[in-house]
Amino acid sequence: MTMSILERTREIGLMKAIGATNRDVLSIFLGEAAGIGFIGGLGGVLLGWGASAVLNVVALSYFAGQAASGGGPLPSAAAVTPAWLPLFALVFATVVGLLSGLYPALRAATLVPVNALKYE
Repeated sequence: MTMSILERTREIGLMKAIGATNRDVLSIFLGEAAGIGFIGGLGGVLLGWGASAVLNVVALSYFAGQAASGGGPLPSAAAVTPAWLPLFALVFATVVGLLSGLYPALRAATLVPVNALKYE
């Protein structure tokens, strides 16, 4: 996010020069940071769900081989994910993204428009 602020300094200066308030600039960059955190969390949840499905297939085939040789009853699932865990992971990733974008967003909001427009 800090690099994003540095790369878009002139854009921020232009927004502030045409009337954007500090709150407007802050909300733009905090929303972007939260969105990045949400997308990352969604990718992690989907990757974890896929890995869990592969683990279930591999483990259940192993358990089926054990049950065929007299090892006992066959379990229905090897890995179970409670319903609250993916939701918590999404919320947590979004909050972490939001918090990590707080400093760069505050820095962008407090830029002086004239200095930002002259920035190379």
